[in-house]
Amino acid sequence: MVLFEIVNCRGKVFRVYAIGSSVTRCDLRDFLNDLESNYHANRDGLFALFDLTAEKGFDLIKHKSVPLRKGIFRAREGDLRVFWFYDEDRIMVCTHGIIKKKQETDKGELDYAIEVKKRYFRSKGTEIPIVPYED
Repeated sequence: MVLFEIVNCRGKVFRVYAIGSSVTRCDLRDFLNDLESNYHANRDGLFALFDLTAEKGFDLIKHKSVPLRKGIFRAREGDLRVFWFYDEDRIMVCTHGIIKKKQETDKGELDYAIEVKKRYFRSKGTEIPIVPYED
């Protein structure tokens, strides 16, 4: 397991990470980078949301996030959704992103986010590498 800084968190109050399986593989980063051009404005909105979280904290993004279950939240911007959870010490950990296809959250997507969260907390006893943010 690897954590990717998805916005520049240097000097900011909170950390915003995405889970990766290796130093070259991160589901959320790959999802956001591979979006078709008609989603770029929504993608940029999500990055602005992540940046605001790093700067000011979680309270300011409540209007763009909804709690689901087992501590998983879903942030939204247009048709894009990102699943995430809190960790102590002012950390937001994103699991993955999807393009909304229907009104309700797909159970499989939520189950995947819950499983990633479990793996993350099981790994916390070890040193989890962090890949720094790159412009």
